[in-house]
Amino acid sequence: MRFVITKDYAELSQVISSTMLKHMHTDRPRVNICVTTGTTPVQAYQILAPLVKDKPYFEHVHYYVVDEFWYAKEPGTQDVDIPVNKMSMDLKFFQAANIPEERIHTLRDETVDSFDAAIQQIGGMDMVLMGIGTDGHFCGNHPGTFTNWNQGCHSIDRYCTPQVNQLLEFLLKDDIHSDDVSRIPDHYLTMGPKTIMDAKNIVMIFSGKGKAETVRRAFFGPVTMDFPVSVFQLHPHVSVLLDEAAASEIRELL
Repeated sequence: MRFVITKDYAELSQVISSTMLKHMHTDRPRVNICVTTGTTPVQAYQILAPLVKDKPYFEHVHYYVVDEFWYAKEPGTQDVDIPVNKMSMDLKFFQAANIPEERIHTLRDETVDSFDAAIQQIGGMDMVLMGIGTDGHFCGNHPGTFTNWNQGCHSIDRYCTPQVNQLLEFLLKDDIHSDDVSRIPDHYLTMGPKTIMDAKNIVMIFSGKGKAETVRRAFFGPVTMDFPVSVFQLHPHVSVLLDEAAASEIRELL
């Protein structure tokens, strides 16, 4: 496991974008990269977008959204159902980078069960970029939402835990800008522990004092389903990119 501690968020964003570029520059015919929403990578995506936009030498790079929430279209309209996380990535990166739709992939009900086998058939996941919640969740894998480490891509019931239901209600208002609870899906889709563990490289990103305890528990505590991210202590190729504030509780442990 490799720790890279930067001075601040601005430097962290530079390191994140450089790390992504490193994995994109390859002579392989296809590169598969998982991307995450959230606030931590926003500035990194802003740096990265003009560097990859319309560049023919990056046309082999495919992007995967690590989890997805399909909200029902607004009643009475001709719209289609809304993939919230893909929509978020459109705004944060895909549109600015002019990434064509055929190189953007998100989970769907009809493909979730076959996704793990399909991604292995096209070379596997080359890099996963992830932020981590203070409860230790990664992708959509909150404590109590999966039963074993060998779980691949799967569906999670809205009422599986109170936290999941609260998240879905929050996304309705914050991302969909609606109060119509009938539009909330009864489940969401996520890459599972095995999906991420099968990736060649995992890059986890942390910023701010509020993530300091999360970092310590994730990498220096026990491996436990009560804090799901801890399983990546067992992965052979993990990079942890964080600023000084997020690293404040592990400095003496390194």
